[in-house]
Amino acid sequence: MSVSSRTAGAGGSKPAKRAVLPEVAGMHVDDARVVLTSAGFKVLKLHYVESYQADYEVVKQEPGSGILVDTSREVRLEVARMNLVSYLPAVFQQTTGPTGESFIKGFLYIIQSLSDQTSRRLDTLDKLFDPRTTDPDFLPWLGSWLSIGLNRDWSELQTRQMLLAATRLFPYRGTARAIAEFVKIYTDADVQIEENTWPFKGFKIGVHSTVGEDTVILPTMNLAHCFVVRLDRSTGNVPEDEIIRIHQIIQNQKPAHTAYFLAFSDEEAAGEMGSFMTIGMEGVGMGPPVGVVEDADSSDEK
Repeated sequence: MSVSSRTAGAGGSKPAKRAVLPEVAGMHVDDARVVLTSAGFKVLKLHYVESYQADYEVVKQEPGSGILVDTSREVRLEVARMNLVSYLPAVFQQTTGPTGESFIKGFLYIIQSLSDQTSRRLDTLDKLFDPRTTDPDFLPWLGSWLSIGLNRDWSELQTRQMLLAATRLFPYRGTARAIAEFVKIYTDADVQIEENTWPFKGFKIGVHSTVGEDTVILPTMNLAHCFVVRLDRSTGNVPEDEIIRIHQIIQNQKPAHTAYFLAFSDEEAAGEMGSFMTIGMEGVGMGPPVGVVEDADSSDEK
């Protein structure tokens, strides 16, 4: 459960998110980190202590569980860890003061904390190459290995989904299945791939054709190397920058020798013609003939 409150500052009030701190005592420190991060608490501080619990088990948390606190507040976890001082001669294990403090023990805990960051990282090295568990900073590296161009504007979840799909669809790269699934993950819309087809008819001499209406002037198109990507979204709901990213996804996945056409749900079967080919300000086959200028005033005089 989380709520929002406002904290007064020099620049006025700003929203501060608050959440109930979950109970993590008794969990492994890795599990506790996941639970706290999912609850919105990002600032964690670990403190090693001697305890009868297993190593890396959370002994105590501060603040305690069930308290409604700001998610920006630091959460301190006391983690059970056997101290390296136990491997030293007894003379170095002596404590001083009523609390049993030891400089050597505290110093070795610092060394252990730094050493554990590396050793435990190596123990979980396999998670670094998994799109679901890797660090956000490592995602672009995974994308480069899988030949996936990641966009900086994508959310972390969207990036992980794209990489996870890439690992699963890598054997199918260049097929209609891979193209359709990648575009669907990015757009969250149904995608259909129509192979061996093209939305425009070619212009042929001696055949009834109206340029700009039912035909267009095109180079020779081999339908065996053409396909249409039909997206179940209207053009008005797809910003121009998103259309560019969709084209980038298709370009990265399609075979290099093929040509494709991206169509939307509100377009006709032949596609949105618009000014497909233009000469000056006039479209070929649309508007007044080229070279003819319509002037209402001059025509009235004549």
